[in-house]
Amino acid sequence: MQNWCAENREKLLEFGVDYPAVEIREDIGPITNDRTPKHGILIGALRSGNMDKVKALIAGAEAPVLLLSTEGLSNHFYKFPEENLAKLRECFAGIPVELFLVYRDKPKWLKSLWNQAIISYPGTPATFEEYAQLPIVRRLADWEQLKADMMESYGASHVEEVTLEENGWRIPLMDYLNIEDFEESESSEGQHNVSLGADVLEFIRQMNQMRLGPNVRLAMFGLIHEIYNTSNLAFRNAGNWTEKHPGHIRPLDKAIRELGPVSDEDAEKVRQSLLTELEKKLNPA
Repeated sequence: MQNWCAENREKLLEFGVDYPAVEIREDIGPITNDRTPKHGILIGALRSGNMDKVKALIAGAEAPVLLLSTEGLSNHFYKFPEENLAKLRECFAGIPVELFLVYRDKPKWLKSLWNQAIISYPGTPATFEEYAQLPIVRRLADWEQLKADMMESYGASHVEEVTLEENGWRIPLMDYLNIEDFEESESSEGQHNVSLGADVLEFIRQMNQMRLGPNVRLAMFGLIHEIYNTSNLAFRNAGNWTEKHPGHIRPLDKAIRELGPVSDEDAEKVRQSLLTELEKKLNPA
């Protein structure tokens, strides 16, 4: 959704909706900036308590409706200090705030949340069963309570709820914004962030035990992208970054060998594929 909104930003402005442009910095490793056009400054502000960038975002609005998006507003909600949530409400004082929540089938959502926890730095080594029982995950899974808590903490007067499997998010978003006859950018079609195969995810989960540093971890993601030609945004970004920073493959080779064979047969095939490719890079013919 964020990529679609960014690619259609100028057209949305014609309908009175401002999806603020997001600076995508290429000089920072994608472990720090995943290069997705989402408004992560909201999360930074809620963690630090510094609302200067949020105030600038509001002051710079180019249309009556300011559309902001980042999944961290829900995924990290229970980690935000109350005093920082109060500061955010102060920023929007006098401005009507509404929430547009997109739900998924809950088992699919939970699996997706676990997958993201495996990929996100530093990466969970927990199995799905272990992860699903974590107190924070069980709290996030109580959607009715989460919705009520978010409404109160963000000062929202209304919540628009959409179920992804029923009608996607695009048509409901257009209806919610009262937009008709919208001609979207041709480049905005298609999914930008496709899930990885179970074998690759299981290998990464096993590697998370090694607590790789951010750059070595990026090198692993970049190599996985090179071998498997993934359509996952984080891995494509890592692939582009590691082409310019090849110096981390030797410690990656060391870490994979220290991990040793893994019990999952398919994940072990992934491990062997990476070792084979690393051998070629470290000892070219």
